[in-house]
Amino acid sequence: MAALEVDPTEVEALAQLARVMIEKSLQRSEGDGAAFWHAVSLIYQRGLPAPAPEPASEPLGIAA
Repeated sequence: MAALEVDPTEVEALAQLARVMIEKSLQRSEGDGAAFWHAVSLIYQRGLPAPAPEPASEPLGIAA
């Protein structure tokens, strides 16, 4: 199992890189960075909403 361990500093470096890329993308699209990061924090606090249930499929009624 030791081969599956990830160095926390590597994870932090990847997270920082992702944050920089997201910030650049928000600037290009003129997005609100504060609102984006607030939404991300809410997702971490509350979790993602449950997906909507799939509607029950009805038989097509095609005779063989």
